[in-house]
Amino acid sequence: MELKNRHKKCINFDLDTKELLKYFPKGTRKPYALIKEFFKKQGFDHRQYSGYISKEPISDYKLTKIIHQLSIQYIWLKNCIKEFDVSNAPQTLSLKNQIYNSIEREENKIYNQFIQKLRYYQSKKKILNSSTKIKYEKELLNLYQKLEKNHIN
Repeated sequence: MELKNRHKKCINFDLDTKELLKYFPKGTRKPYALIKEFFKKQGFDHRQYSGYISKEPISDYKLTKIIHQLSIQYIWLKNCIKEFDVSNAPQTLSLKNQIYNSIEREENKIYNQFIQKLRYYQSKKKILNSSTKIKYEKELLNLYQKLEKNHIN
């Protein structure tokens, strides 16, 4: 039965900075690093800020044991926790690759437009009138700035 009730777990929490500074007067990086190390050892990935997700599906019972260990190991948490939420992760669909691919396609499109316009301009600049030259130079500059903005070389 425990196998059926296993899910990847999401953990998100918020700690009170003022309270943390009572235990860690040099700053709040240390307690967050301790928590991160703890969850990594327990099989969680650090996703963002105070957010973690289990690498594998686990039962509520196992999660309760993990949180109990965390509480015992870091007793200062009792006074520092503003919120501590746990939820079953929905089936995760990472769109990271889709975002990268979309950006790459757009960057390639801009780059190809730039090269095409540059070649045309270079081949015709001797016969273009000054207003047409200025128009092409502005277009080239605009495309170049888009490429620079996205760090495309």
